[in-house]
Amino acid sequence: MIHVRKVFFASPDYWVVTDLLLGRDGYPGEHEAAVQYQFGAPGATADANTHVVRSHNKDANLALLPVAAQPLHVDLHEGEEDPPSGWIGWSLHRALKEPATMAVFRQKGAVPAQLDCLLFPYRGAQLPPVRVEALPQHSARGSALRINGGEWTDYYYCSHGEGGAASFGEFETDADLAWVRTDAAGKVVKAVCEGGSYLRRGGAQLAGSGQLSS
Repeated sequence: MIHVRKVFFASPDYWVVTDLLLGRDGYPGEHEAAVQYQFGAPGATADANTHVVRSHNKDANLALLPVAAQPLHVDLHEGEEDPPSGWIGWSLHRALKEPATMAVFRQKGAVPAQLDCLLFPYRGAQLPPVRVEALPQHSARGSALRINGGEWTDYYYCSHGEGGAASFGEFETDADLAWVRTDAAGKVVKAVCEGGSYLRRGGAQLAGSGQLSS
């Protein structure tokens, strides 16, 4: 099996982390994949319905919002000894360690398989009204996501194949990576694409490879 991780940073708002599980030489067998995220403090909780995992610190917090094509399960581990799970170490030889929540997302199915996760940092105890959902074009060929932050909506596409023409929401691109931000009225305020020649909406060019339009 081959594991590939891709990370996209929409500075300063969030990260999109994509984990791909690929069968070597096209092998299509069924496997269980587990993706781990280690928090820096104890006390994180998981929503039983949405599988959103979030910390509960006094100042800075982090929410994990997963998107999976296959049924997803989430386990939380904290301060476990056998096997060691849910710890952070503060010295080179781990002589000093403290319990901290580790979130494990599990899914079982045929490969290729993927798990996309939105990492959303925020201040205070209340999680802002952020949502992430898979667009109809979301597949093992490419991650296609819509991320809503209340005052803005982002559209994200990342190819997992050999590229070529693709659509995500109202947009079309031949890029390996494309990202668009719209305001509350639906107007494009930022757009960028990498590894392609166009990013369009309704036939109108928004950005070329490596370009950021605003």
